[in-house]
Amino acid sequence: MVLLKALLVLSVAILCDSTTCNFPSPADFEYSDYQGVWYEIGKIQTFGGAVWQKDCVCTNIEVFPSPTSEPNDAAVINCCRYEAPDGRYTNITGLLEYTGTMGHWKLSYPAIDPDNKVDYNVILIGEDYAVEYDCGQASNRDGENYCIHIMSRTPTQDTALTAELVQKSLDMGLNPRNLPFVATNHDGCWK
Repeated sequence: MVLLKALLVLSVAILCDSTTCNFPSPADFEYSDYQGVWYEIGKIQTFGGAVWQKDCVCTNIEVFPSPTSEPNDAAVINCCRYEAPDGRYTNITGLLEYTGTMGHWKLSYPAIDPDNKVDYNVILIGEDYAVEYDCGQASNRDGENYCIHIMSRTPTQDTALTAELVQKSLDMGLNPRNLPFVATNHDGCWK
């Protein structure tokens, strides 16, 4: 009976700790505005979303038209260096499947799990900055995994702008676990 009560309490705790993905409205922009190279300035990220990026520095992405040739689909290559600017190069390629609303795609990683698709949303974008929010079901039953990525067209960004973009993301309710913002190290990455 004691074991049954303990399992019940644990089950309720797990359910109460889980989060649900938010569905923020995407920013208003043209597809070409998001293509090209973006440098990750920092992120707010659950453990599941951070697994492949653990110990990464020099993180950037490149967005380009998808090889599927479907209008508004895209491919995204996530790149980083392990622990140091001269560390092991790591990358993963994702596919962004257009949902009918610019700025909202379904992201999958065909080389890992092509059937697992998460919502990928560009929620803020300007000439030299973007904020991307992605969220999907965690495979470990710990609710949802989510990420908020603050990005720039250059490896550095004005700290006031970064703080503003983080705050706007928080104001949208995109960080229900109150995780910290973690800056991405770019020191010595691009000489």
